[in-house]
This record gives sequence, structure tokens and C-alpha cells, in this order.
Amino acid sequence: MNAARDLAAGVGPVIPVKGKAPLWKDWTTRATSDPVPGPDWEGATGVGLVTGARAGYFVLDVDTEKGGGEALQELERQIGALPPTWTTCTGGGGRHYFFMHPGFLVRGSAGRLGRGLDVRGEGGQVVAPGSRSRHPQRQGRTIPTCSTGCAHTWRRSRGQCLVRAGTIRPGSRLSR
Repeated sequence: MNAARDLAAGVGPVIPVKGKAPLWKDWTTRATSDPVPGPDWEGATGVGLVTGARAGYFVLDVDTEKGGGEALQELERQIGALPPTWTTCTGGGGRHYFFMHPGFLVRGSAGRLGRGLDVRGEGGQVVAPGSRSRHPQRQGRTIPTCSTGCAHTWRRSRGQCLVRAGTIRPGSRLSR
């Protein structure tokens, strides 16, 4: 419960999850920045972070077990290296790269950017650091790559993925 409260205060709306699955059917509307103890949280194995405009960020989910590492390298060859941003290790050995929401609709997608590369945007969520997973030694590490919370936003234009620079202001939710 403390982790859920800390994440809600520091990152944004949270939900209880079991594995990767939300415990609330209506989780997109029930996600909260003020979690209170109850049966759902007691049965949770972790905390889900809601993505999209409401949260103020979206996530590039790199699943290394599905070839995401190689696909990310190829994508970076095409558009340039990802800049430093708030990054966490996932329970499956991959990484979550958090990007400031650009102010326009960011849809979730699976594999559109490359094999093992998923975007978690509107109506999406990711399992937060500190949640229990099948690989507990991997989950929950935050990789400090940028002290001021630098971020970039992704957008599609003419069928290609482009990167537009942005900065999260010190003191904002992702800069903590």
C-alpha cells in the first residue's frame, strides 16, 4: 500500500494489478492518485501505472524476450538514439522508457515500431517498479539516466517514427 501511495504521489494514477492484469474491470476510470486500503489492494501483487494524457506520459515497452532489444537498435539506427529519460527494468528483463505526453492522442500499439516494441498510451498501463514478478531480481530497478527528467515524445509522420524533443520541468511528477 505504501508503494501505491508513493507512486500515486510521485508518478500519477495507479491501479492494483495481479501479475500484469488490472484487478478492476473499470480500471481506466477508477485509477487513482489517492489509493486507499481495501480487498483489491490486499490481493494485488503490484501496482499498475496508468499511461496517457491523464498521467502526463506514455511508455515505450521494450520486451527483450521477444526481440525488442534488437528492434530498438534498428529503430535508433533509423531515427537516432533515444535520449536519456526515466527508465525502469521490467520483470521480463526488458525496459520501460517513460516519455512526456505530447498533448495529442498517443495510441497504444504492439509491435508496430518493431518486434518486441510496444507503446503504452491512452487506455494503457505498465507494471510499476517494486511490483512482484516472475523475475524478482530484475523488476523494480530504476535506471537513473537523467537527473532533470529529460523526455522525448514520439509521433508518426509520413509513415515514419520521428522524435521531437521535450523537457519535463524539475519538480514535475516524472522528475522525482
